[in-house]
Amino acid sequence: MAYQLEWTGRKTGHKYLYYNLTHPVGLSVGSTEDDTMLIQALFRVVFYETRVIEPPAGHKGIAVDGKCGNITQTHMRAYKQWMRRNGMPTVADGKIDPIEGNPNDASTPLHHDRYVLETLNYQSITECEKKGLAKRRDFHSAPREDIPEPLFKALQTRGTVLNWPFN
Repeated sequence: MAYQLEWTGRKTGHKYLYYNLTHPVGLSVGSTEDDTMLIQALFRVVFYETRVIEPPAGHKGIAVDGKCGNITQTHMRAYKQWMRRNGMPTVADGKIDPIEGNPNDASTPLHHDRYVLETLNYQSITECEKKGLAKRRDFHSAPREDIPEPLFKALQTRGTVLNWPFN
């Protein structure tokens, strides 16, 4: 189940609210509906609400429906390609993994690449703040018309810092 976690950055002392997954999201990896909805909602913020990244060709939006189909996979590929073009190595494996450890130090255990989810969280936070859209990224604090109830309810859950040992 998708959840939120607040932690304090050790360099800035600033409190951050990150969203995390309990299972990878992708084809044939056992994605849960709310974990997939979270990735779709973050893609919506990054590609369409802040437009920090150009949406995939021919796409005008992404549904937050919990189905990891062709549209979600296209956005996943586009995001990972953007990361690689910007010097952030990532594996073209068709999935997004949950973050383990502090997002500032987080890298995937197998490939030691930066987590895609950490970058999605960071971009959605910083770009929404820059553009005066901070409330658009708060999927947990008040129901949004485009955020399904299962995701909103899941994000009422807080993770524990015991899962984040590096802060």
